[in-house]
Order: sequence, then structure tokens, then C-alpha cells
Amino acid sequence: MKKIKNAFNDPISKSNLKDKAYNWLVMLFQKGGTRPKQNLSRLVIHSTKIYDPEDSFKKGYENGEGELFIYTPHGMWYIINNSGKYSDLSLNNVETPNGGAIGHRLVYDDTLDTLIRIYTEENKYTGEKLY
Repeated sequence: MKKIKNAFNDPISKSNLKDKAYNWLVMLFQKGGTRPKQNLSRLVIHSTKIYDPEDSFKKGYENGEGELFIYTPHGMWYIINNSGKYSDLSLNNVETPNGGAIGHRLVYDDTLDTLIRIYTEENKYTGEKLY
């Protein structure tokens, strides 16, 4: 944890660390995760934590953009809003009021949690209610 704190003190190191964490997250969720059908409001109601990196979901929700990391008792979800004007809705497995999202689920893992916390800087979702 000391290395992470030190990296966050330098803007370039922080950016590099966040980029590496994001690349690992995408790879882990897309290659190792499952994509069960789900409803965003159900995930949110049962969530223990919701991280919104740089408020991307809060700012982009109405345009079908943004991403969330949702912790539930049954796993960790990586949600990519996919309901914009040019989105391929056939990729969606998570129902949302605006049209849908792509969701990948993995079982809770400490390393995965650390990567999510690095990438999101533990920025909690503060947008409109999602249920």
C-alpha cells in the first residue's frame, strides 16, 4: 500500500498506475468474468459499494456512457453503459431505464478489489437513483 500511496503523490506515476490497473481490470472481467442477464436497479439495491470512476456514469448516464464497479454479496460487477445513439444494443445483458449496459461479473477477490480502488480512486457513485 505504501507503493500505491507514493505513486499517487506523483501525477505521472499516478496516471501510469491507474492505466495499468484499468488494463488489468478490463482483461480480468472480459476474459474471466461471466455475463449473466441482470437488471441494474436490482444490482444497485443489493450493492454494498458502487464506484464511479471520475463520475463517468453520473456525467454520461443520459447519453448512454460511463462505467461503474458494483459490489454485491454475490460478486463484483463491471458495468459499461451501452445505450448511446450509436451503441450496439445486442451486446447488452444488463437492463437499464435508458436502454442497457454491458455487465461482467467476477467473484470477490482482494487483488481485484485493490485494482478497482486504484482505478476509481474509491470515488463513490453520487448520481441519480438507479432504481
